[in-house]
Amino acid sequence: MTQQTPSNRAQSSSGGGGKAEGVLASVLDYLRLRLELVLIEAEEQKWRFLEMLIWLLIMSVMSLIVLMLLVALTIVLLPGPWRVLGMLAWIVGGSLVLLLGVFRLREYARHTSPMFPETMEQIKKDQACFSDRT
Repeated sequence: MTQQTPSNRAQSSSGGGGKAEGVLASVLDYLRLRLELVLIEAEEQKWRFLEMLIWLLIMSVMSLIVLMLLVALTIVLLPGPWRVLGMLAWIVGGSLVLLLGVFRLREYARHTSPMFPETMEQIKKDQACFSDRT
């Protein structure tokens, strides 16, 4: 009983079936490589999304700390009738700054990199390669 090696299998399957097996093996290898690429890019997108959530959390916490300090400063420095207006002004200003930060973070996310750029580029290359053969 001889052990089957890849070269033995190739010699024993020299015929129509061997060619179909080779094509099937290369198609499966192609699909496996594309799946690996998608999985790697999905992991990168997950970390990118997590990083953006952390920045949003940091921005929100810092904004609230600054807002609380400004409200406390307003209570101490402004006379009685003006305190409410001063606090409202700080709350509106802080909210606008927070919204501006969220908008900037959204713009950053939109312009940094699209979803799965390498996979899309590879698929375009594959389409061009396959269309040249026909």
